[in-house]
Amino acid sequence: MREEEQLELNFENQIVSPVTVPKKISRNAKYEQEMRRNNFSKITIWVPNHCQDDFKLMATLCREDKDLVPCTMRSIKTGRMKGINQ
Repeated sequence: MREEEQLELNFENQIVSPVTVPKKISRNAKYEQEMRRNNFSKITIWVPNHCQDDFKLMATLCREDKDLVPCTMRSIKTGRMKGINQ
């Protein structure tokens, strides 16, 4: 009988609970919503420290100009170019 009484109390507490106020959206959440509306995806990747700036620059340029796509990489040792699809 005690369990039923507690369930009734819990049920009553849920009904009587105060009206929930919508949470204020943070600036970051607004920014992310806007980026998603513009067909951008948020990803997390791990890159070597020596090419971190190159990845950031590549992402920025691809975001600003929708005609650009990443396609080649250059070897530091040989200077040769390599396509990412090879």
